[in-house]
Amino acid sequence: MSGELGAILRAGRAAVPARHAATVRALMRCRTGELGHTVHACPDCGHQETVPRGCGNRHCPRCQGRLARAWLARQQADLLDAPYFHVVFTLPHALLPLCAIAPRELYALLFDAAAQTLLRLGRERLGGTLGLTAILHTWGQQLTLHPHVHLIVTGGALDARGHWRRVKSRQYLFPVGVMAAIFRGKFLAGLTAVRQRGAVPAPPGGWPKLWQQLGAARRWVVYCKRPFAGPESVLAYLANYTHRVAISERRIEHHDAQTVTFRYRDYAAGGGEKRATLPVATFVRRFCQHLLPRSFTKIRHYGLLANQARKRLIPRVRAALGRQRRRAPSPAAPEPWRPVCPHCGGAHPVCVALLQPDGRTVVLPAAARLVLRCPRAPP
Repeated sequence: MSGELGAILRAGRAAVPARHAATVRALMRCRTGELGHTVHACPDCGHQETVPRGCGNRHCPRCQGRLARAWLARQQADLLDAPYFHVVFTLPHALLPLCAIAPRELYALLFDAAAQTLLRLGRERLGGTLGLTAILHTWGQQLTLHPHVHLIVTGGALDARGHWRRVKSRQYLFPVGVMAAIFRGKFLAGLTAVRQRGAVPAPPGGWPKLWQQLGAARRWVVYCKRPFAGPESVLAYLANYTHRVAISERRIEHHDAQTVTFRYRDYAAGGGEKRATLPVATFVRRFCQHLLPRSFTKIRHYGLLANQARKRLIPRVRAALGRQRRRAPSPAAPEPWRPVCPHCGGAHPVCVALLQPDGRTVVLPAAARLVLRCPRAPP
């Protein structure tokens, strides 16, 4: 990466854990020319421009912007004309050491416990199946480890007879205390199961100490935010959160060979903006603890929106909503992103060739050029 984060990672590469070396190497090479270049041509004016290639890594703050736009356009097709709620499940502080040494297992448990909590309450209190989109975040504002999952929840459920069961109030989903209690029970049951299988190593201090700390915790934090104003606001929220990484380069104010200074919001003190200065090695270590395991999916769908069920269930939901509301407004589809020609302003430049790092030029056929016009989001 040619920006601030790439320079910081180069300066602190000695602090990168071995398991994250490949990811950090890709971030350091992003848009530097080490990965080659792409040649874009405008069919309107013929102007050509050579651009360094990006790494495409999901932890890269520069590459995630276009992927978020493409992913968002795909989700538009399944947006429902119904209330949506925003729920956040957070793991207690005592589990952070275990998250650091077994992130794949602990984060999978976090996803499953949060989703199963809401699906259970949907069955018990609404008599049907909810639709959930879950997004994993692992960081706090100062890059500390803070695993939590954001869930976008439909304000209603589809029952077995194909009827839409709405929440009783558009301002209320489920009691927070009930959600926290069920979430705690499901997570601890799952943790006990993976421990018995030997799937996770013993935490620092041993299992008895961890169980004691978890038992002493007063409550597990579950936060249910105010409902969204409408389907359009759900899309706006998803655009900001789905492909966010631990820190954006806009927050980095200064760095040199020894220190890094960045902005953060202190939510404990009302959300005011402050500045933190860390040694480069500390900054790199904190950043690396938010690099997810290889092939781990950080955006998941459940219930009505599950990948294997949405094509079958979404039409049934829309039919049920249509019976309840004859004139259900459909939100306007977002405009797909297109690159803009810097010379004439035309919105149709296409990639016509690839310049490989070894100096070779690969001229793309016309069919491949059309594919590359629209960036594709990862699964």
